[in-house]
Amino acid sequence: MLSRSSSQQSFPASSASSRSSLSSLSTVGQDQLGSELHPYDFICVGFGPSALSIAIALADTAPHALDKVLFLEKQNRFMWHGGMLIPASRMQISFIKDFATQRDPTSPFTFLNFLHSRGRLIDFVNQANFYPLREEYQEYMSWCADHFSKQVVYNTNVLSVTPFAPKKKNDGESGGIRLLRVTSACSEDDVPGNENARTRYARNAIICTGGRPRFPECLKQLRTKYAYNTVRYVNTDQRQGLGTNAVLQSMIAHSSDFIYLIPYLQSRAAKKQSFKIGVLGSGQSAAEIVLHILAAFPDFVNVEMIFSSRALRPADDTPFVNEIFNPSAVDAIYSLPQAIRQRLICEDKDTNYGVVRAQLIEKLYEELYSQKLPGHRKRLTLLSSRTLKEASISDNGSVSLSLSNSISGEHTEAINESSERKEYDYLIAATGYDRTFENESLLSGLKKYMNTSNENYASFVTREYRLKLDERLVTAGVWIQGLCEDTHGLSDSLLSIMAIRGEIIADQIFPHKKGRSE
Repeated sequence: MLSRSSSQQSFPASSASSRSSLSSLSTVGQDQLGSELHPYDFICVGFGPSALSIAIALADTAPHALDKVLFLEKQNRFMWHGGMLIPASRMQISFIKDFATQRDPTSPFTFLNFLHSRGRLIDFVNQANFYPLREEYQEYMSWCADHFSKQVVYNTNVLSVTPFAPKKKNDGESGGIRLLRVTSACSEDDVPGNENARTRYARNAIICTGGRPRFPECLKQLRTKYAYNTVRYVNTDQRQGLGTNAVLQSMIAHSSDFIYLIPYLQSRAAKKQSFKIGVLGSGQSAAEIVLHILAAFPDFVNVEMIFSSRALRPADDTPFVNEIFNPSAVDAIYSLPQAIRQRLICEDKDTNYGVVRAQLIEKLYEELYSQKLPGHRKRLTLLSSRTLKEASISDNGSVSLSLSNSISGEHTEAINESSERKEYDYLIAATGYDRTFENESLLSGLKKYMNTSNENYASFVTREYRLKLDERLVTAGVWIQGLCEDTHGLSDSLLSIMAIRGEIIADQIFPHKKGRSE
């Protein structure tokens, strides 16, 4: 088990109450809690941004509550999209949408206070830029996470969250399901039933498992078929603070592993006179990966960007459209009938899915244009209007893709389709994440206590993110974060209203909490 060490930070002189709240964080040993007789108030599965926002909301408003809460995280340290910490890449949201400012601008956990503690506040202001480097925002999140080292157990994979009905002391009968049993094991030894598994009990559970890398079906099948053919690479890039083991497929990987891949790809490319990388996707991640390959790899490394739309689309971040990420917008979207809600979510997807910031689109076009100048090699190709149909591994060890090329005629409704085959030395799928509960087995033990047999758990979450269970049988609470886009809108999996969401859940579990100033 590896955890970060906590250290008291320096805070502005005007934040006396803030310093007080931080100094009162829990010092209770974790081994004293979690039994059937002394359950945690809640156990949170995962310690990413969603969970961190809850911890910060409690530290700001009810630091005493941190005495009896626990976060279980499968990574060996706090890391947010570590595989996409591409140098010079920037956040797509304003720093004001940090873990605290929208909820309480006087909180010690604001991004500005972080900059002040690091001695960079004035320099940051001089940039006149609302969008921090992603590297710096990861540093900010880790800085926040450091304050909760006593509440987090890293390198721990949760195997199940099941209902538990304690026996009444007098008659031995069950008193209803008042507790949840959380079974976990070391992330490197997470086979259910193994002797290293550990059980803890809690009155409530929060599910913050995050998204799972998503692959097109044919790539998923190919990765399963060649699962034995893997490479283990340990990234020790101290500048970015990465040190996570990543088990990577030797031919196909997800964009979430890109940074970890670079030394491996460079070593493979060095053994060949030419090396071609395919990047599947039309979103921000795909564009950033393509541009970094062009900048960081030798001239003999070529890259092809494959996507289904006719052109790369810019992200719409104009003010009126951005209002869909206002905290109050969640109330509106949640209250709508399902059919209308789904239509609106679909209409708004060009704010986040399959779109690229305009500046990066311009950079890509500049790259394409510069290739036409004398003395320049053609390294970048954009394959638009392509749909992936099949994938295989060729005899020479390359990834072979069968692509359908669909182009609409300018003056006709007819669509001409032609197939082509492309081969790559390596393929990176920037194809997003699965953020649904359809394949989530973590809460399968609670299914029979739900008010319906529908397997889509997220459709049965209250506005306050609580799973709807039969209250006659279950008093223990379960909250879900980041998996409720279908009911709560596009902001559910984003950082935009993280501070507000953290407070909502903290208020639900600790309704009588006292604020820092009280």
